[in-house]
Amino acid sequence: MAGARAATAASAADLELVERLLAGDEGAFASLVGRHHPAMVGVAAAYVGGDRAVAEEVAQDAWLGMLRQLGRFEGRSSLRTWLFRILVNTAKTRGRRERRSVPFSALAGPEEPAVAPERFVPAGERWAGHWATPPRDWAALPEERLESRETTAVVRRAIDRLPDGQRAVITLRDVEGCPAAEVCALLGITEATSGYSCTGPAPGSAARWSATSRRARNVSGHEPTCHEVVELVTHYLDGALDPGDRARFDEHLRDCEGCAAYLRQLRATIRVAGRLAPGAIPDATMGKLLAAFRSWPRPGASPPG
Repeated sequence: MAGARAATAASAADLELVERLLAGDEGAFASLVGRHHPAMVGVAAAYVGGDRAVAEEVAQDAWLGMLRQLGRFEGRSSLRTWLFRILVNTAKTRGRRERRSVPFSALAGPEEPAVAPERFVPAGERWAGHWATPPRDWAALPEERLESRETTAVVRRAIDRLPDGQRAVITLRDVEGCPAAEVCALLGITEATSGYSCTGPAPGSAARWSATSRRARNVSGHEPTCHEVVELVTHYLDGALDPGDRARFDEHLRDCEGCAAYLRQLRATIRVAGRLAPGAIPDATMGKLLAAFRSWPRPGASPPG
């Protein structure tokens, strides 16, 4: 699917922002740095062995690279995609230079199930694979509690504990809000590595779920188990299941309160992650980047003196 990886073109707001930057609008640049720099450091860390000091240097170099290339921005992708593409290329170069670079798939950490297996009825019992300990339903929780400072702090700590590769994916997908296909294209990974669908119906786990679903109905008359369903929730949210599988997924959700509660939990967590405020940027870093912006020879600007 060639179009699945095509980046979203720049919006009118992107083009207006580029014009403001080219005109020397320091406030616009400071706002852009404030919005993306913490995430850039997190993504860069995945390419430089998790060294946050080196990742900080990589992110700063990426901003300088953006300024050097800004006059050639053509709007074929969003400004965010273009910026993170510069960052990833800069991080890869730095990682190779310092011999820290490893394949991105190796950074994701050991593959783990979405939910601990012991929360499901064990094999050999009547309801094997279905919930033994269902998730708590958050539907009754007030919205203000889900958006509280305590909840966002828990989500941020959970993200910070992830392996570098997983944290980069979560940062781009759920904090920065990049589409799954854009994340895969930026990081040069597959959906199996990212945990998200990148190119539509998944050839791996989603296809196995479809086969399991058909086999279960043909042999026992039952739909796939809750354990199988929760492993495919991200594909469901990304619209990556084919229509027949999606219909079976929806039917399972209607009949299974445990899986419906799990889906509501996941959606709430993603929503909270998307509202995380950017981390603090050291004053020295912001000062250095603003100084570079002031001295940047903008395309078309008259030389001083």
